[in-house]
Amino acid sequence: MDRQFRCFASAAFGMEGLISTELKRLGASAVTADNGGVLFDCSLIRLFEFNLRMHFSDRLFIILSDTVCRSFEDLYQAVYGIDWSFCFTGKEAINISCKCTRSTLMSQRDCQSVAKKAIIEKTKKPTGLQVFPESGAPLPIHISVRNDNTRILLNTSGDALSRRGYRT
Repeated sequence: MDRQFRCFASAAFGMEGLISTELKRLGASAVTADNGGVLFDCSLIRLFEFNLRMHFSDRLFIILSDTVCRSFEDLYQAVYGIDWSFCFTGKEAINISCKCTRSTLMSQRDCQSVAKKAIIEKTKKPTGLQVFPESGAPLPIHISVRNDNTRILLNTSGDALSRRGYRT
């Protein structure tokens, strides 16, 4: 059976209800509205389908970790504790974005640096690499820290879904 992932669909303010209804209609399970989006469970194949069919969500994420972090050590341990083998081989470009709101950890750059160090340290041994070229496809990771609740997310959509079809 396909592995189920806890996922998050980000939303503009007030769109959570529409996204929740849309996810239920498309067949997502355990759909619940959350601050800034909607939580749901699905397989990777279904997540791919949702990325193609969603109308109201900005981006779809896989939740890699959802924990409380009050220090950079807590953040390091949270990122280090993730099994990166399913999405990271050591060649991908690690792109970490971060948003901190009303938290002990307020430095976005420091959070990005700590998270990147944890990912590299975690994958050194299994891959046997000492140098990570970051020349491959991007690995877009988003860290959201709100009231010390830290959610580490893997972006499965790339650019915003609402911008599909627009020319640059």
